[in-house]
Amino acid sequence: MASKSFILQRICIYAGTTFDPDVDLKVREVLRDKFNISLPQRRSLEESMMALATRPEIIGLIMEYRALTASKNKAKAINAQRT
Repeated sequence: MASKSFILQRICIYAGTTFDPDVDLKVREVLRDKFNISLPQRRSLEESMMALATRPEIIGLIMEYRALTASKNKAKAINAQRT
């Protein structure tokens, strides 16, 4: 499994720009402006990306990055509850 920093590096190289994949507005902007991808309207960005019939590699990378962020946030919350 790739590290979060490695995935971020791949995303930025693929997109040709540096941005935070955890910021929905920036993700939508990069997908629209750099790749001409319009996401379908859904309740969340994750649901919108999952709804695409064919997913370009950039979307898979963003989803993987965001999953790692979510798991780290969950681990922090669990540790905070223990103390």
